[in-house]
Amino acid sequence: MNRQRTSCRYACEVGRMPSPALLDIKGAGPEIAGRLAELGLVIPQRSRFSTAGDLHLVLPRATHGLLRAPLARRTELLERLNRPPTGPDTLIIDLTEAWAWFSIQGPESNEVMAVICPLDLDPSSMAVDGATFTEVVGIKALLWRMGNGFEWAVERSHAHWMADWLARVQSPDAH
Repeated sequence: MNRQRTSCRYACEVGRMPSPALLDIKGAGPEIAGRLAELGLVIPQRSRFSTAGDLHLVLPRATHGLLRAPLARRTELLERLNRPPTGPDTLIIDLTEAWAWFSIQGPESNEVMAVICPLDLDPSSMAVDGATFTEVVGIKALLWRMGNGFEWAVERSHAHWMADWLARVQSPDAH
């Protein structure tokens, strides 16, 4: 991905990143499970996360999921998930343009996130590919543990504020 990154005081890089596709999936378990299975995803029984290749699914509830994928797959996934017939309670919504994404990667990313996020983000509490809603510097965020760090999305209306905040705390003059 083409990311706008800067180094921070810790051993990590922080910055804005291009938006992946993000699809909101709501509906009855069996119908949604069948559509997800065609993509190689299973509705997990124990955890709330499922991954198949470049697809990442988080299920806050049994009838509600968020599917994250490369932006290039957005149209294909919308067509496959919305193919008729859909049940009356099934709804697949493209949220891609509603969120702005940021990233922090590096061996000390946990230390930085401990300052800006109220959750316990130790790997024993939040596994790789794990995701949850929380706050990042007081702003509602969708947080995802990816690779050697974290990626989070805020509602697009907060994107400039978040980018400005990150730039200020990374400047050499910040205390």
